[in-house]
Amino acid sequence: MGSDRTASPEPGGLPEQLTRCRDELAAAEAQKRRLEAERIHLAAIVEGSRDAIWSWTPDGTIVRWNAAAQRLFGYAADAMIGRSVFEFDPQAEKGHALDVIGRLGEAEAYGHYETVLLRKDGTPVEVELAVTPILDERKVLVGASTICRDITKRKQFEGSLASRLQELTTLYVLTERLQGAKGLPEIYEAALDAILSALDCDRASILLFDSSAVMRFVAWRGLSEEYRTAVDGHSPWTRDAVDPTPIFVTDILDSDEAPSLKATITGEAIRALAFVPLVTNGRLIGKFMTYHREPHRFTENEISLANTIARQLAQSLARQIAEEDLRHSEARFRLMSENAPVMIWISDAQGQCLHLNQMQRNFWGVEEGAVGEFN
Repeated sequence: MGSDRTASPEPGGLPEQLTRCRDELAAAEAQKRRLEAERIHLAAIVEGSRDAIWSWTPDGTIVRWNAAAQRLFGYAADAMIGRSVFEFDPQAEKGHALDVIGRLGEAEAYGHYETVLLRKDGTPVEVELAVTPILDERKVLVGASTICRDITKRKQFEGSLASRLQELTTLYVLTERLQGAKGLPEIYEAALDAILSALDCDRASILLFDSSAVMRFVAWRGLSEEYRTAVDGHSPWTRDAVDPTPIFVTDILDSDEAPSLKATITGEAIRALAFVPLVTNGRLIGKFMTYHREPHRFTENEISLANTIARQLAQSLARQIAEEDLRHSEARFRLMSENAPVMIWISDAQGQCLHLNQMQRNFWGVEEGAVGEFN
């Protein structure tokens, strides 16, 4: 008799193969969806990054350009994709960029490289770069990714810190030198060094009122004799000026000075200059000046530094001038008393003899060198 039972499919038959194919297709679709989800997720991360990011092929052709890169450099993504990464590299940096590409070929990442790149409008921007190779499953280089961060503000902050440190060091050294100065020439030298260092000017000078109330050069750096002679005595203030304030001339050609004075100043290759008064105990004793070869806009920091240097210099000058006046006064008195036609004897509060003039020494028979032993 024939059997009514349906024959069972043999293992590995067509139905089982179809089932396996369906399962593999389903797994592949699931894997594709996962990869697409990951791609979208990573793309969103790249696009939303605050750092500029672009990826490129081994020959330097850009294939991705995020929104931060567009904001930083001014190029839209569709304008950059397909172009070379070298196009916004300054010519001087291309050699280094080629070296980086060579390292990427050896699967070597390159990070924290500081350089200058060019924006669309041609302006430079200071950046820090990190370049990472993109490898396939065989560890073969198929591209690279660059993460770029604008470090302009950081550089400015670092620069301001370095500048401030230099300023404080200059002021500290100036204070030390002024305190240790043994005469006016040493004071002048210390002040001129500080002015040139702290105020970043080309040349400088110090002028003081003489006995005739005329402002005269007493020290300078880089000024010709012809120029000093031509402007000798020129001052924006008289000796009795009250609360004089510094004068900063951005460009002498734009000032209200007489044409002849402008010609003299520009003839000395000076375009910008500063007049900083030296005042002590409310009395104007002179000024110091700074000179720039090109027009120069004086910053608030420069003005503050100039005033600080002026105060220190004025105090030191006043002290030194007072000491020298006292020494000269004592010398004049001794000369006068020594030759006076009367006997003069000076002693301290304890009665110790300090001075006997020539007539007094002759009268008592005291040698000049023994005056200190006489009671």
